Amino acid sequence: MEEKCANALLNGAISAIRTIAFIEPKPGKPYSKENKDSDGDITGTIGITGTQKGVLIASYSTGCALELASSMMGEDYKELTDESRDAIGEITSIITEYFITELSQSGSDFSASMPSIIVGKDCQVASMSKRSSTAIQFQTDCGEFTVEAGFE
Repeated sequence: MEEKCANALLNGAISAIRTIAFIEPKPGKPYSKENKDSDGDITGTIGITGTQKGVLIASYSTGCALELASSMMGEDYKELTDESRDAIGEITSIITEYFITELSQSGSDFSASMPSIIVGKDCQVASMSKRSSTAIQFQTDCGEFTVEAGFE
């Protein structure tokens, strides 16, 4: 499952960011994330139910979050606002949809909850996983973001 999860995270994040923000993310290597600390300044979490229960977590640097929200909304955000936070929630939802669609191709059945957004550095975010989560950090011209997923 870890390899399928890593591939689905990779493909989901790249496809979503390319499609909605017209930005080309450069992925790092997938890794096992042991801690529950968020990697960025603004974090979206989405619960996943179905064949397995889990969570997808996407954590963005402020610069990356503002640029993604600006590109998606056609605005020029200089700071986090309610609207830019909503855009980050929507971006996280779209990443999750790409992710669960790819995982579902192997016969699994998944659905996603509404996103929750957390603003702040070094927040603890529970992944529901009793093991480590699978994570990938991405670089963009405007900063970095990390996407991770863990299942029970």
